[in-house]
Amino acid sequence: MKIFSTEFAASVAADVKTLCHAWILRRRDGMNLGLTDHDQTFSFEGVTFMPYAGAGGEAVPADVDMGDESAQITFAAIDETDVNAGLYDGARVELWLVDWQNVAARAHIRTGLIGSIAHDGAGFKAEVFGLSHLLQGENARVFARNCDANLGDARCGVVAGAGVPITCDKRFATCCNVFNNINNFRGFPHIPGNDFVLSYATQGGRNLQTS
Repeated sequence: MKIFSTEFAASVAADVKTLCHAWILRRRDGMNLGLTDHDQTFSFEGVTFMPYAGAGGEAVPADVDMGDESAQITFAAIDETDVNAGLYDGARVELWLVDWQNVAARAHIRTGLIGSIAHDGAGFKAEVFGLSHLLQGENARVFARNCDANLGDARCGVVAGAGVPITCDKRFATCCNVFNNINNFRGFPHIPGNDFVLSYATQGGRNLQTS
């Protein structure tokens, strides 16, 4: 449950409403873009919010759902060069409700992540996912016996072709004996397997496994 500040609650309860929507696009390179559906600029969180009509396009719709499901937003107040350079890939989109007369009276409503982004007429259309989307992908190394690099990529370092095999089964022995590339092996060949719990110790010898 969200807990709102006393100032924001007072703005919501006021007879004359002075609330507007504000969006922050936080790029991964540290640059932030602020847009609002109000007709004047204001600032908070170190971001200046520009009226989206004055910026030359439509901002994020106020009713966009940035929960568990994906949604699409359309806007034009961004630079095409930055889009083509991928600077908005993975950017965070924050939706705020703000009292434009007193920006201290504000509430963070939801946050999403920009996925794919493409041209849409005079502007751009982006797919926005909820933060739970981060839990659906692989975001760190996976501890496994086999290598998780692809043959020939920067992590592998092998140049395939010209007498070098063009396929790899990703096993440690193959990396060592076929490609002589043990220093770039991206697996963990010595971690215990599932049958380790069935092994037993012998005096003066190696642990024996049942399989």
